Amino acid sequence: MLKIIEKLKEEDLLGNNKAFLYSLLEDSKLEFLSKNMPSFFKYGKQIDTTAYLSWNFNFSYTKENDFDIIANAYYECTMELIDKCLKDNLDKKMDTWIFPILYNISHSIELKLKAIYIYQKGKIEFSKTNHKWLKLIENIKAFYINENDKEDVPQYKMKMNNQFILSLSIVENFLESFLSQTDDITFMRYPIDKNSNEFFYNNSEENIVIDLILLRNEFILSYYLLNFIVEMNYEESSNL
Repeated sequence: MLKIIEKLKEEDLLGNNKAFLYSLLEDSKLEFLSKNMPSFFKYGKQIDTTAYLSWNFNFSYTKENDFDIIANAYYECTMELIDKCLKDNLDKKMDTWIFPILYNISHSIELKLKAIYIYQKGKIEFSKTNHKWLKLIENIKAFYINENDKEDVPQYKMKMNNQFILSLSIVENFLESFLSQTDDITFMRYPIDKNSNEFFYNNSEENIVIDLILLRNEFILSYYLLNFIVEMNYEESSNL
C-alpha cells in the first residue's frame, strides 16, 4: 500500500499512469487512501518541484505590496491561458478556459485596486470594498480629486493626480464592460446565481461571445495603468 503513496509523490498520473488511477477503485485501496493521504505542504524532491508560497512575501514589508504580489501572479497566469488559446484552439479550449481567464482578470484587477486603496487609506476595509469594483474605483478617484482641491498642491502633483483619475476612468470603463451582462460577478465561477437562476450565457438561445484579442489588450492596458499608479504611490511613500 505504501507504493500508492510513493506514486502520488512522484508520478505523472494523467500522462503515464491512467491505469493506476483506475486501480485505486478497489475498496481496500480507497480505505487506505482515506486514512493516509499525505499533506502537500512539504518540500518536493527537487527545488523545481517545490512552490515557495512565502518566498516573495519574505521580502515584502508592506501590506499593499502583498496585494500587488498576488495581483501580478494572477496577471501572469491570465496571459499564459490567453496566449495558449490564441496559439492553438483546435480543441476549442477557449470556450471553457474563458471562465478561469475571466476570473483571473477580475481578481488581478481587484487586487491592484486594493493595493492602491491601501496606499491611500493605510488599511483595507473589506466590508466596504469586497468585490464592489466600481465603488472601489469611485472611492479611489475621489481621493485624488480631493487631493487636487487642497490648497498649495504642487503643479507636478496635480498633473500626476489627473493622470491617475483618467487612468482609473479607463479601468472603470473596462470593468463596466465586464459587468455589462450581469452585476453578479460570480457568473465566471458558477453557472447559476445564489438563487439558482441560470446566468445570461446559460439560458440564451443566441451565442454569447467574447473577442479574446480585444479582451486581452484591454486587460493589458487596464493592468498597465493600475500598475503605473501603484508604482508611483510606492515611489512617493518610499521618498517620504
